[in-house]
Amino acid sequence: MTNKISSLILLLGVTLCFTNCSREEDDIFNKSAAERLADIKDVYTNRLTANSDGWALQYYPQSDEEAYSVSQRGYLMLVKFKKDKTVDMAMNYWPRWYKSSTGHDDLVEYMHTYVSDNNTLWEVITDNGPVLSFNSYNNVIHHFSDPEKYATTEGYKGDYEFVIIDAPEDGSYILLKGKKRGTYNLLTPLPTGTNFQTYLDDIETFHQSFFKKNAPCEPMILSGGKSYILQDMVSRYPRLYPEGTDPVIEGKYMPYLITKRGNDYYLRFKTAEKFDNQTIEQEYIYNAEDDKFHGVKNGQNVITTKYTNITDFMTEKFDAKHQFNLFKDITRSPMSDKMKQYVNDASNAMKQRNSAYHIDSLSITKTADGEAQWKFRYQSGKNAKDQRYKYTYQQEGNTITFTYVEPSETSAANILNAVPEIKTLMTEVLSQKFIINKYITIFDLTKIKLTSESDPEIWFVINY
Repeated sequence: MTNKISSLILLLGVTLCFTNCSREEDDIFNKSAAERLADIKDVYTNRLTANSDGWALQYYPQSDEEAYSVSQRGYLMLVKFKKDKTVDMAMNYWPRWYKSSTGHDDLVEYMHTYVSDNNTLWEVITDNGPVLSFNSYNNVIHHFSDPEKYATTEGYKGDYEFVIIDAPEDGSYILLKGKKRGTYNLLTPLPTGTNFQTYLDDIETFHQSFFKKNAPCEPMILSGGKSYILQDMVSRYPRLYPEGTDPVIEGKYMPYLITKRGNDYYLRFKTAEKFDNQTIEQEYIYNAEDDKFHGVKNGQNVITTKYTNITDFMTEKFDAKHQFNLFKDITRSPMSDKMKQYVNDASNAMKQRNSAYHIDSLSITKTADGEAQWKFRYQSGKNAKDQRYKYTYQQEGNTITFTYVEPSETSAANILNAVPEIKTLMTEVLSQKFIINKYITIFDLTKIKLTSESDPEIWFVINY
């Protein structure tokens, strides 16, 4: 009896097993292969078109193994995928190939010109997975694969078809991988109401404000208790190396791009490189309060500069007898309206003395005897003449006080006595206590803002 019951249970179990397997197969194969592929295409097409304002595409034409710096650089493109399967694209920083004057060398310059191309075609196709294809010529993305744009049969070797690696339902990003080159390219959503040209101009202004060709010191990454120098950030293709080591031997190239999400600026490197088994964080967000870029994953990792206090920088350079310049041209030396009036009054008064005269600049430096010296330079045709005036100076905390003493030469005294507006500028406006501050950011130490402590409406920027 027991054997009969056991046999019956076993028979029922096998029957149920086959029944369940049959139902699973029905669930999996209730659609044809063509229908399943169509479903996949629809899913990713919908996710690409979900953000009607478009996406910022961080585009890298070549892989790390292909050591060619033009295509190793990153290029920021803006992309709007539309439901009618057309796409709008734009960029404002891109390479242009040309021949040298001798005709023998292939040269590349980087253009800061807005380029857009609208209503070209795109679609999601399936090729061992979902693939985003820009399948009609677009002047933006196909610039990097067009053989006529550079002196190779593959142009800049950029992809225009991308495997969709990750596209979460929340639309926070879409990760693409170049079908040929294998480079990873990130799409992040643009804010509501984004104008492509305004957005790109904003990013370019931010970049140029922070990273200067003639910067007196390089930015650095602080990570895991170590410092890593970012050499030549202005090129957008910096070399990262541990502080105190040889940049050529120990350095690694770290191309990066800047994007904006909401009101926040993000700086993201192409890859997360390793030094001494420590991985350098790939993406950072700018914090205006402390003027640093903080790691998105670990906020203790920061991009900053050697001088976190601009007063220390000015003290060091001023003591080393470096010159700081105040130019009359406010595009080079921004200043308050009140300060501009003092400078204009002095310049106009010099013109009344001689119509060929005009003030070109003022500058401050430390003399060999330890005093400060303000001088103004005036032009007479092609000839320039400097007039120097002595000051004592005292630095305390974030302030510096200049106190007028006397002219440095007879000609300077003569002008001081003959032109009251010059006397006001040199003996009153510049002879007071100033608060030292950054102009825009500590990353740009080429500009320092001095503000009168007694009258905040008097301020100006001196250039290092």
